[in-house]
Amino acid sequence: MHQTSDGTAVRIADVLLKYRSAEEAPQIADRLTAAGVSGEELLQALQTLGDSLVDAQPAGRPEAVRNALIAGEVQAYTSAAYRRAAALRASALTVALHQTTLASVAAELGVSRQAVFKIVKNKETPAAFPPRLDIKDR
Repeated sequence: MHQTSDGTAVRIADVLLKYRSAEEAPQIADRLTAAGVSGEELLQALQTLGDSLVDAQPAGRPEAVRNALIAGEVQAYTSAAYRRAAALRASALTVALHQTTLASVAAELGVSRQAVFKIVKNKETPAAFPPRLDIKDR
């Protein structure tokens, strides 16, 4: 188990559960651990959206696989954030459409009516996501 800057332990599984399902988190945690990724390192990569990987030049296969695993988690986190934002937007627009016309909402957003219609067709609801995607160092 690894420590954050304030001395509390960071477990990879705890970080993963911020944006991964309880079913998939243990297997991914095992892969990350086997590759030598610490909980603190994963947390740092997510907080910076993978900035540390941008200039990384893997020395060989193990380091390349390790970086690919970390980058995959950054991608999974940003994907979860994107899908959640889309669901929140669709939910908000659905409320607005109950109070006014599609044309009015589209005009206020500066988009076409078709764009609004496409957005509200999103079937995911905000309740399908964790209430917070907070990955701050605690």
